[in-house]
Amino acid sequence: MKKWVILVVSMVLGLSIITGCKVKKVEEVTDAEKVALEYTISKENPFRYVTIDETLTLLQQDGILYIGYPESDTSRKVVSILTDVCKNQEITISYYNPKTTISKEQQTMLLQLLDQDEIIVPAIYVIKDGAIVAKDTSLAKEKVDYFTEEQEQQLTEKYKNLLNQ
Repeated sequence: MKKWVILVVSMVLGLSIITGCKVKKVEEVTDAEKVALEYTISKENPFRYVTIDETLTLLQQDGILYIGYPESDTSRKVVSILTDVCKNQEITISYYNPKTTISKEQQTMLLQLLDQDEIIVPAIYVIKDGAIVAKDTSLAKEKVDYFTEEQEQQLTEKYKNLLNQ
């Protein structure tokens, strides 16, 4: 029995050495890799995490903001489509997950800057000079369990137009 355990452990170690299996430290994992794990998408994605403070700053400058969370099937589809739309482009999308804890003042400021009564998920905002010039919150109110190929194509075109503004 002891020989079998030694043999199995040796094989596992040998395979990990041969295949170059490495373990990354938590600090070495990029935002794109974290998003890829959460949303089951490619590591080659345009997303970077932002805190509430970075979100509030972004809303007063220029950029693209995505608000969503991976537990939502609709958010997962939106992230997947945005990843495809941004492929081969130098676009960065700031990703804010509203399930993080924020103060009442931060929430009030966020809602004021978004010009909304509540945080809408999923949502995409294009910001120029501190003004929201384009946004899409159309999928927030209706729960979508399945997207047809035609719906996906329409969303893809919509997001291409949105991001080109």
